[in-house]
Amino acid sequence: MSSSGDFQADTLTQQEVVDILKAGTYPYKGNTIPFFIQKQKFPIYPSVEVRRVGSPSTTSDVQKTQTDTTFEIKLLLKYTRDEEFEEADRLVTEDEILKLLEDANIPPPNKIFFEQKNWNTAVIDQAIYGSESTLRFVFQEIISSTGDGFVGADNEFELDSLGQGSPISGPLVAQVLGINDTGGATVDFHSVDDGR
Repeated sequence: MSSSGDFQADTLTQQEVVDILKAGTYPYKGNTIPFFIQKQKFPIYPSVEVRRVGSPSTTSDVQKTQTDTTFEIKLLLKYTRDEEFEEADRLVTEDEILKLLEDANIPPPNKIFFEQKNWNTAVIDQAIYGSESTLRFVFQEIISSTGDGFVGADNEFELDSLGQGSPISGPLVAQVLGINDTGGATVDFHSVDDGR
């Protein structure tokens, strides 16, 4: 998820994900829904189960170390009304969960390297009739293997001050991927047929 060397992907816990999701407003009684950090033996409907799937996996090479942590969020619904109403509420709930995760500023703040989120929904047609939606998402942390390499998200560049009398005191340091300014002139590049 981040490229900061002091953050380990496994510091994000199931309970922290639940705390993020509890802030939402859901189309059920009391505008809330029960959350669990394990698989329920006797499921409550509707409810959400949040589980970290396995341990973080690591891939390393000479330049970088990548740590992937995968979570699953299961939304369990029992259809007690017409299916069209239950499905409409399911979509609203899925959108709310996804929005909360997208908006969450998970540590380290303001530094997201990679997140992948995929919903998958299946119909439950057993003792109860309903649906089970699973959001599987991966947080990826990428850091330099040696501690002094470049991996991108934490790169900074430094500009010296303009000297005595300059309005800037000391060097100007900017984080490359933290620059949001898109103002200024744009240039369209053109070339002749021979590539010049």
